[in-house]
Amino acid sequence: MKVCPKDFYTENYFFPNTKNWVDEFGVTREYIGPAKDWHGFSEIASYLKESFPKVKTIFDIGCSAGSFIARSRAIGFDSVGCDISRYAVNNCVEGARTHVRLQDITKDTPWRPSDMVVALDLMEHIYEHDLDKAIQFIMNSAKPGGRFVFCIATARSSNELWQHTSEEDPVPNDKTWLAVAGHVNIKKLSTWIERFEKNNMKTDYEAMFKFQMWRRQSTQMNQVLSWDIENIYIGTKQ
Repeated sequence: MKVCPKDFYTENYFFPNTKNWVDEFGVTREYIGPAKDWHGFSEIASYLKESFPKVKTIFDIGCSAGSFIARSRAIGFDSVGCDISRYAVNNCVEGARTHVRLQDITKDTPWRPSDMVVALDLMEHIYEHDLDKAIQFIMNSAKPGGRFVFCIATARSSNELWQHTSEEDPVPNDKTWLAVAGHVNIKKLSTWIERFEKNNMKTDYEAMFKFQMWRRQSTQMNQVLSWDIENIYIGTKQ
């Protein structure tokens, strides 16, 4: 098994297709890929609209099939996005078509600075050797004083900490339970925060706390543990 971004995120990656993988206990299981659309993004978009009233334009980096773009545009945001998956871009959900571009953020340049940049399940998919270039793309995608909202699959325990070496190298058998989802760079949130702040992002801890208070009180989001305090980063471009 290899994880080369341009080749990995094909039709076979997305729900309802499955891949076999070996979990951390050595048991072979099936991975059902991410759905191209998720109703939770309507809740997220509504929260952002209420909490950040000055934000009018959003750039969704690693937008997949455009679910967040479509649902945020439906409530008034001018949202666009990019993704490395040709399949996802060519098969966008209704409401996102024509608003998504095929783009490699480790090589290309941004095409529209926005009031807010979101990266929802992106960081963990970027190889360490490409991370600085990707973060620079993200920074250049935000206007001065622009906002960042990231959802990151982070390490909850030491056995989840992992950096895969390269897209050219096979994934070790004992790490396929991470790489099957395309996760090749797993850090703790505190490590991500240090990296972001070195790149001139100012962490907004108050906004992060308020988001979690809202999520806990939301009947739609309170059980979505992948958006809890270990996963969400909110910051500002300095």
